[in-house]
Amino acid sequence: MGALVISALIDRVGRVLNRYRVPPFFQQFVGGLVATLAATLITAVSLLPIDRPTLVSAAAITVLLSGMSSVAAMHDAITGYSVTAAGRAVEIAQLSAGLIAGVVLALQAAPLLGLPPNPPELPPAGPTLLPVMALAGAGAAAFFALAGYARLRALPVAAVAGAIGVTVYTLLTSAGIHPISASAVAATLAGVGGGLLARKLKITPLVVAMSGITPLLPGFSTYRGLYELVAGGTLVGLITAVAIGLVLAAGVVLGQFLAQPVRTGLSRLERRLSGPRLAGPLDPREAVPD
Repeated sequence: MGALVISALIDRVGRVLNRYRVPPFFQQFVGGLVATLAATLITAVSLLPIDRPTLVSAAAITVLLSGMSSVAAMHDAITGYSVTAAGRAVEIAQLSAGLIAGVVLALQAAPLLGLPPNPPELPPAGPTLLPVMALAGAGAAAFFALAGYARLRALPVAAVAGAIGVTVYTLLTSAGIHPISASAVAATLAGVGGGLLARKLKITPLVVAMSGITPLLPGFSTYRGLYELVAGGTLVGLITAVAIGLVLAAGVVLGQFLAQPVRTGLSRLERRLSGPRLAGPLDPREAVPD
């Protein structure tokens, strides 16, 4: 409930700032500040029953991560559009810098305001919680597609992609696979699924792919990395978050490339199974006279 309220608050604040044409850097700054301070304040005053305020902050930060821009930049870089990729990389760096500045300021301001610190606590995960996590991933993916103004018919497909991504990631990490590698595999499957369903259901592939990786965005890793940066000055956690974001973007692009030959093969198979095409109506000038 706390994550839902804070995420909705960040969305409304961002839309108000966008209405007044506030630069995206400051929108990200305000969003990171609100996400961290609101979770800390709600926990301090016991306004909502929150067991792990860290997860609330991480969920709110996930809303602010520039996943779409990362996928677009990675696609341009891989396909050879270096100038466009460089421009998008600058945009990602700007948005990320604003988010980092807001979260770091909130972490430093919390003790000054008398609020208790919220050290990052790794949430429990495993195959036993897989049904709940898959359901949560489906909801996150569907609502992300809805917030991105996707058509209603795309929401069930996005929900399935999110559930599959969370399921694959959870099973791989439970088997001892590193989160970076698990994120890459899950994102690749999301890209393949988006590419295959695009033509059949007339849905933009990027909508399905981006919705599928939304539950996998490194919100918790970002918060943990920033907390470690403020507390001990180490960059290990933050580098891990950046690596997860990059492999998610690369996995989506790879999945879309892998889906192209499969989609072409399915189209040929459908044409063969449909039988010979019927000839069109004869030209009246070629009609045989009685």
